[in-house]
This record gives sequence, structure tokens and C-alpha cells, in this order.
Amino acid sequence: MQLLLDGFAWLIIFAALGFQFVWMFIIRKARDDYVRDITHFREPSGSLSRYYGWRVESVGRAASESLVVNLLAIMAVVIYAIVVGSIDVIVQLFPLIILIGVVAIVGAILVARRVKNLIEARKAVEQRLEEAEYLVEGARNIIDDLLTSDSDSKGRVWFALFQIAQRQDKMGWSVRDTILEKEDEITEQSAGKEGELDTIDEGPGIET
Repeated sequence: MQLLLDGFAWLIIFAALGFQFVWMFIIRKARDDYVRDITHFREPSGSLSRYYGWRVESVGRAASESLVVNLLAIMAVVIYAIVVGSIDVIVQLFPLIILIGVVAIVGAILVARRVKNLIEARKAVEQRLEEAEYLVEGARNIIDDLLTSDSDSKGRVWFALFQIAQRQDKMGWSVRDTILEKEDEITEQSAGKEGELDTIDEGPGIET
């Protein structure tokens, strides 16, 4: 029984790690699809793209998703204990359950923090645009600052701008027109060379 339990413990560990890697791959694919859509001024169309857009709209959504994914491994242990009809399995694997639980909590906190930073960046951009005398002028100033900035938050601000550009109102249209205008300016200035805005096609550097 102990040998079987040890083997199952390792199976749970590898299954949990494998599931995590698969989910990370899915989320990264969803992020790439979403960024590709918004940087080409398209409404998120695919299921993964729409899911990622839904995910980054709320800290609670991102955190709960991370918790659910990690806690599935704990459910596997409980289900196994029910199948073999022994509570001793849970007792003996309790350290493993605690470890998975800690990973779940830490992961949820990290994801929530990243999404919180994205939301705060968008709110800061919106506030700056609202305070500008003209929306187009405000958007142009923000983009000019980004083109000369080496800040770590640069990717988040680009992400916020493209999210705002999806809005069907004066602010959204102003940001979209300004981005396209700046892209044309840089294309002309670079004379065929890669301009700084060319990196937009690959999407902002977002880690969520």
C-alpha cells in the first residue's frame, strides 16, 4: 500500500505540473490572440481571445481562475481517497495537499497583481486623456512619451492604449486615429527600416 501510495503521490505531482504547463500554454496562446486582435483594431473574435479579454477586466476573475486550476490537483487526491475508500490517503498526502494549496495561493496573488497593474495602467491613461484639453493631443503626448521611454511599465501602457482604442466613443476613436497617425509618421521617417511601433504587431510585453 505504501509503495502504491508513493507511486500515486508522484503521479499527482507530475499530473499537477503537466496540467499547469498545459494551462500556461493555453493562456499564453489566448494572450497572443487577444493582443493580435486589439493591435489590429479588431474585436476579439476567437474563444481564447474573448476569454483573455474577459480575464484581464477583473482582478477577481484572474485570481479565481488561477485558484481553480491549482485546486484541481487537490480534488484529484480527494477523489482518489474516495475511490480507495481510505481517509488515510488524504492524511499521508496532506503535506502534498498543503504544497499544492500554497502554490495555488501564491499563483493567484501573482496573477491578480499583474492584472491589477494592467487595470491601473488603463485607468491612468484614461485619466490623463480626460484631463487633456483635446483627446487627440492627449493621446499624442502619451505615445510620444512611450516612444522615448525605457520604463518597465511601457508594455502595460501600450496595452491600455489599444484596449481604449476598442471603445466606440470619442476617446476610443481619438486614441485609434492617433496610433495610426504615429505609425504612418514613423514608417515615413524610417524609410523602410523598422520603426519602434513595429514591435506593436508582436504585442505589448504583458506577463499574465
